[in-house]
Amino acid sequence: MKSWTRSMIPALSLFFCLAASALAQESPHGPLTIACDRCHSTATWKVATLPRGFSHATTGFPLEGQHAAVQCRQCHATLTFSKTSDQCAECHSDIHRGELGTACDRCHSPESWLVPDMAQRHSPTRFALTGAHLNAVCEKCHPNQQKHQYVGTPTECNGCHMGDYQATLAPAHAQAGLGTNCVECHAVTAMSWGANFDHARTGFPLTGAHLAVRCNSCHPGGKFTGTSQDCYSCHRSNYTSAANPVHSGGALPTLCEACHSTAGWRPASFDHGRTSFPLTGAHLAVPCASCHPNGRFTGTPQDCYSCHQSNFANASNPVHSGGAFPTQCETCHNTSDWRPASFDHGRTSFPLTGAHLAVPCVSCHANGRFTGTPQDCYSCHQSNYAGATNPVHTPGSFPTLCENCHSTTAWRPASLQHDGFFPISAGTSHSPGRWSACSDCHTVPTDYKVFSCITCHAHDKSLVDPKHSGVSRYTYDSQACYNCHPRGRGG
Repeated sequence: MKSWTRSMIPALSLFFCLAASALAQESPHGPLTIACDRCHSTATWKVATLPRGFSHATTGFPLEGQHAAVQCRQCHATLTFSKTSDQCAECHSDIHRGELGTACDRCHSPESWLVPDMAQRHSPTRFALTGAHLNAVCEKCHPNQQKHQYVGTPTECNGCHMGDYQATLAPAHAQAGLGTNCVECHAVTAMSWGANFDHARTGFPLTGAHLAVRCNSCHPGGKFTGTSQDCYSCHRSNYTSAANPVHSGGALPTLCEACHSTAGWRPASFDHGRTSFPLTGAHLAVPCASCHPNGRFTGTPQDCYSCHQSNFANASNPVHSGGAFPTQCETCHNTSDWRPASFDHGRTSFPLTGAHLAVPCVSCHANGRFTGTPQDCYSCHQSNYAGATNPVHTPGSFPTLCENCHSTTAWRPASLQHDGFFPISAGTSHSPGRWSACSDCHTVPTDYKVFSCITCHAHDKSLVDPKHSGVSRYTYDSQACYNCHPRGRGG
């Protein structure tokens, strides 16, 4: 019997294979040609498993997440496996009416139909989710979600927050005429009034103490448009009550920023350089009241004498008063100190040069007299002129134009410009060598207008006369010689 059974095994195997082949032709598996035992077992025909060694990833559609637990018939209803679509919409009906496209994987994943990481999924749209929007319920912005309407949702803040805008009373947005561009003040982290408004965008940036001022201090009644930007409009009371110095009554202008800053009303710092009288030297330490008594600032005189009359009147070295000095103090003094003073004589019509630079003022300005001081040399140097003996300068012998021979460097040596009226310098017919002293020609020491030509020339009249025969008005006389020979040359 055992022998018969063993002999029947090949026949039975052939039978089952033929039977399987026949069944396969009538199977709903369609064109499947794999052996039956790849999926079925002898225990039961109805319960089948995936073919041993089969990987769904080889089909181009790997089973991940929830797809791994799905029964094959849910995607392969007719047990036709080839040409099965891999598009989500083939299995999952489009509840969005095509508004979001058929690429379900843009928002959904195989792990769950619920949308994970909404911020990431929302980023491809024109409205990326940030801040508090990340926790917002979709229906808040998409109220017609039941109808699956997403296209056309507004991206402006007031599209969702117009109710917040109209209900806000601190400040009242609608009544104050504030714009509906919420992002100018609010951030997406919160809609509360703890918003950060960039005041610099208004043309009036907040600095210093202004940063801590409540909005309604400058915008009473929720009025924001047309708010004045000048300091006085808000600080009129500060201006009026200021007493050191007094501001009101036109004493100081209302341009608060000229002295004050936004850091604090006090201390104040006035830039005197912005006026027509910049402070320099000792003026920097002078109390304001010294030049601005009784809080008077406008119309303050700018000339030195107005403030320094007492200094001018009491000056004794030299005396300034009585017309001796002009009242233009800046001619000699500077703002560093009243003393020492430095007078620039070059600004007068008599610049000081040479030895004059070391001469005490009183030598030329006796008794403190400065106006009307003579400028000719002889007025100061009469004694030098009178005492001169080599040559004698006494009146009539020399002119009193000292500058013809002398310079301001020193009274001696002197250089007479004789060639100007009769050349006697080197290279002339009367050059040195023909004379040794002034007295060779000027025979009267006390009168240099008297001179003699015939002292050096031929003394015999009988020898000179023949040389001048035919010369009209010829006389044997030194003055006649000079009249015809003013440059000392013959002719």
